[in-house]
Amino acid sequence: MRLSRLTIIYAIYVIVSASFMRYVLDYLFDTIGISGVSLIIWAAFALLAALAVFFIYRRKPSLWKLVSFLVLLTAGAIYASRMKIVEERFHLLQFGLLGWLSTNDLFKKNTGIAKVMISFLFCALVVVADELLQWWLPNRYGDIRDVIFGILGALWGIVLFLLIKTGKSDSAETIMT
Repeated sequence: MRLSRLTIIYAIYVIVSASFMRYVLDYLFDTIGISGVSLIIWAAFALLAALAVFFIYRRKPSLWKLVSFLVLLTAGAIYASRMKIVEERFHLLQFGLLGWLSTNDLFKKNTGIAKVMISFLFCALVVVADELLQWWLPNRYGDIRDVIFGILGALWGIVLFLLIKTGKSDSAETIMT
């Protein structure tokens, strides 16, 4: 039961990027505007969604799993589109990817509810560390709403992964063991 280097590096990047991402976003807002930044976030979402659909397609899931995945993916996109603050959309996407990656790593050999909980706790730890760092940085502030959006994003990524991880022959009981 181990996280990959990619997942650990991504988690560290998420935390460390709190120290410079505000400046990057401010530059992008000044250069291409809020609508341009939103477009970049939607393009990143579309790219990750396409990669996820490709990943699912290779597993040849049942129609039920495919439809469930697409409905949940679409629900996340609709939820994100209703967020007024662009950065909150980014949190959903950023931590959704972390939830997906960590759950994928922990499910490599076998499944179990304990691994789902470890993945969730790892993501929650990264979310909290990200916000705590922002609390200490000048020109930044930690926000409980960002913790909530980060945790929702991680749960979204975990559930999306679990929807396709269990194949046609797998059942919910396999995940619970």
